[in-house]
Amino acid sequence: MTLFLSAIHVDEVNLQMYCAWSLLDNFEWNNGYSRRFGLFHVDFEDPARPRVPYRSAKEYAKVIRNNGLEGSL
Repeated sequence: MTLFLSAIHVDEVNLQMYCAWSLLDNFEWNNGYSRRFGLFHVDFEDPARPRVPYRSAKEYAKVIRNNGLEGSL
């Protein structure tokens, strides 16, 4: 995210959207259901499947709430 801020303010890049996705997310194809990734931990042992946000989810929520990046991260 810091690099995005630099691109916006230093290089005047017109960044309008960001998607929480990674090239590494595609590596789960080799691991089936054994690898976990995403913004939330899901407890598959509990029938209610409770979701617990990772720190990344909370940071991404700030970006959404502020309609963009504020200051440095």
